[in-house]
Amino acid sequence: MTAIRILFLLGPLLIPRPALASENFDPGGLTLLEVKPLAERTQPPEDVAVAVWPSGVIDARQTHYLNRRNLTVVMIAIANPKARAITAGQVVCELPQRVELKAVNANLLWNTRSSVPVERDGKSYLRHVIEVRPSRDTIPKGKLERTWYARYQPPCLWVTTDLPAGSKPGKLYLRLDYVEDGKGESGESPESWVDLAVLPALKADTPRIARSGVMSRAPTAVSPHMNEAHEEHDRLIASYIKQMGCNIYIGGTPQSAAPAGLTRWTEGRNIWQIGQKRYFHNANEPVGVADGFFVHLRDEVRATIPEEIRRLNRDGGRDGSGHISPWAIYRRHAWIQEHVLDVLAQSVERGDYEVIRANWEPRMAKLDYSEGSKEEFVWWSGMPAGEVERLWLDELVEKHPRKWWEFRNWELGQVVKTYTQVMQEAGRKAGRDARLMISTPQDWFVVDDGMNTSCQILRWGDMPYIPQTWSYHHMPKTDRRFPYNDRMGYYMVQRCGWVRRYVDEKFGTDREALLCCAYGWEQVGRRAGYFVPEDLAWRHLSGVMAGLDVARNYAEWTIWDGRYATEMARVNTRIARWEEHLLRGKIQTRHVVVPVSPYPEEIPDDVK
Repeated sequence: MTAIRILFLLGPLLIPRPALASENFDPGGLTLLEVKPLAERTQPPEDVAVAVWPSGVIDARQTHYLNRRNLTVVMIAIANPKARAITAGQVVCELPQRVELKAVNANLLWNTRSSVPVERDGKSYLRHVIEVRPSRDTIPKGKLERTWYARYQPPCLWVTTDLPAGSKPGKLYLRLDYVEDGKGESGESPESWVDLAVLPALKADTPRIARSGVMSRAPTAVSPHMNEAHEEHDRLIASYIKQMGCNIYIGGTPQSAAPAGLTRWTEGRNIWQIGQKRYFHNANEPVGVADGFFVHLRDEVRATIPEEIRRLNRDGGRDGSGHISPWAIYRRHAWIQEHVLDVLAQSVERGDYEVIRANWEPRMAKLDYSEGSKEEFVWWSGMPAGEVERLWLDELVEKHPRKWWEFRNWELGQVVKTYTQVMQEAGRKAGRDARLMISTPQDWFVVDDGMNTSCQILRWGDMPYIPQTWSYHHMPKTDRRFPYNDRMGYYMVQRCGWVRRYVDEKFGTDREALLCCAYGWEQVGRRAGYFVPEDLAWRHLSGVMAGLDVARNYAEWTIWDGRYATEMARVNTRIARWEEHLLRGKIQTRHVVVPVSPYPEEIPDDVK
């Protein structure tokens, strides 16, 4: 009987059916951006070269789209395959009439610009000459992993046009003039170009419940020209983000420049980034929290950390970089209260930002041999003080690994709770929902009996913060075919759905924590990954559609031209339409849905 039933169920699948158009649906899209063949994308330039990213590198049509009366970024990717020692460079850019250069980012020095009218192809152009800040991330040396073009901290132009949708104003021409160290001679790259075309102005609804937005470091760290007001450039960027329907952004643009309904989040200060002299997005932040027990502070403040709260190393030396003994944070040592916790609270109360993100992920960090940690362990564990003293610390960790791991996980949770309480209390005074966000690998959510992860955040209990996981999995790469597997779409949904179900199971649906699974392009090889517009939209939409509270990218700017901005506006409008049901409705999570017929490729925007 069982065999008969199985044959009966499988029978219809064996009968040939006429092919339907929807059965040929390509999960990768490629309707908005036609990707070049792999052989062309991986072909290195002969010498110094520049291109507009992504249009000039991966787009077969080489057309860069602008949204009418909205800003559009022109991200400049530079190649240097012969590893020339370039000490100075100038971007020479020619824009057609009625395409206006409004701002540049901080990797271009606009106060050195010169602009002259020229004529090309029978059309009027304006030539801009702008100095580049040379660094390994603007002008590389040699072949980069997986890509020839550096765009980790790329020079960026921000342009706009008032031409009507459908216009093709002309080409954007680009080259790099440079000086090579030790040779006393200058050179110039071949000229590259992309066609320019105009899309309609952005039109979007903004979510009211879900937090939806974009993160950026280099591209939106704008630089004013000479005596022009920096605030005006910041307002331009912030207004553009709001016009895409976003209600949050993570970047350097101050909150005072943002329009109503758009809230600033921040990474906080990062002394490692700032110390590398090429990051400008967080230089003015007073404090950043990271790596569990690490605090990012200005040099002059870090120098005053009392010896007794610096992490004590095995050799008896005190850490001088910002690693704090954990107990000093969660016991609110007077110095920590004044120079860290009060500063966080004051930033929120001033309205500098609403959320501070622990960058990078919270870790257990190295062992702290301090007397304070010993006392905390005795108190927490209940072990005899004499035994702890005798074993302290290496023998204790070796003899009682489970107990030590649980203690360190507890300490990390106490630190997170302390920051969370400070942010929440300051937010109440300021009339906003201020929170701490921490970035974690997804397996750090798992509560089990093993010690296979360095921490387990759900053991800390529910609290008003934002645990965020990230993913660079299944990203298209410039040196691989696209789509290179069939998991690019489903993986993001699977991830987000798992997080929502798992946390609801542990904390219930009426929880204080907000959930986020960030998507991003790869963090290695000077950002070797890329999105097509449909892929960007799908990933952004996936989180909220799976029931998460926050949708955002990590880490660099992902809105590369008007096609991407248009998709983001469409996605935010869709989130705004469905968020009431998805985030406040009753969720059923135990059904299994199996598609048995083709589904429509196009769903009208007015579907209810």
